[in-house]
Amino acid sequence: MKTPGLSRIFHPLYVLLAGVTGGVIVVLLFVQNYPGPGDLVGEKFIHTPSYWVWIFLFFVLTSLVTIFFLPSWGMFVWLFRNHIASREKAHHRRTFTLLLLTASMVTMIVFLLFLLINSVQLGFQDDLPKVHGKRMTFMFSYIYLMLLPLILTMILIHTDAQDLSSQIETAGQDENRLFVLIQELLINRNLLQNALLIAGIIMSMVPIATAGLRAALIAVNPQNEQKLPITAVIIYGLVFTILLIFIYAPTHFAVLETSRKLRDHLSPMGSIATLKDTVEKRKLLDEMLQTNVGITQNLRAGIATLSPLVTSLIVSVLGINI
Repeated sequence: MKTPGLSRIFHPLYVLLAGVTGGVIVVLLFVQNYPGPGDLVGEKFIHTPSYWVWIFLFFVLTSLVTIFFLPSWGMFVWLFRNHIASREKAHHRRTFTLLLLTASMVTMIVFLLFLLINSVQLGFQDDLPKVHGKRMTFMFSYIYLMLLPLILTMILIHTDAQDLSSQIETAGQDENRLFVLIQELLINRNLLQNALLIAGIIMSMVPIATAGLRAALIAVNPQNEQKLPITAVIIYGLVFTILLIFIYAPTHFAVLETSRKLRDHLSPMGSIATLKDTVEKRKLLDEMLQTNVGITQNLRAGIATLSPLVTSLIVSVLGINI
């Protein structure tokens, strides 16, 4: 199986072009013709120093979303095509149903979160530009469309891990067949870490950008500090952290369980006479398949998973008057 050439997408020119494009989106939405003509509240809003801090934070967020947009969809499409090509047609319908159900549930959760955010923003409607709501809706949808393929990738990896587990049982002690499964398992593990890392980076910026908007609202009207306390930003980061863990953790454990099953089939515990050789072989397989690495032990996974909460806590310490 060929590995996905994601590194080709992250060419310096692509990163530069995508980053600039993301910045242009922010300028078109929140600088150009923002606020509308005759919007006195909006004029007051954009003339606070905190407004430009929020623009900078949103510039970074939107640039990152644009940079990761194509790689996220490319990773999912590659994995999906490989999954379909390597499975019988009887499994295709199950895969389509699973992905459709996942996309529907994620859309519903995001929609409910969007309604909650909108209800909160109603309390600041008098302090925000009139065009703010529609433009934020566009950005909310844009971020969602970038995160959706990452979530679907994790779900598909979970399905692949279960299928690999069944193939391991069928292969028995056939080392040649089992060894072929190692490559597919390692590729899936790498894709899972990439999806987690990208999602963690994007979700980390959301609470920070929210804190920037909060600071601008307080600058316009000091009473908004009571309406939107900094604890709300922390809870906001906690919500994203929990969502990320709920999606990632089951897939992580499925891949981990399959890795251990593969190790046990490649190097089963035999007699005491061969114990030394068996232990050395199992140790090599453990390192290759990362069977002893848990969620909290994996540095990349741990930082990416907890980053939305961590960044919101940083904001609470440094960004009360950001």
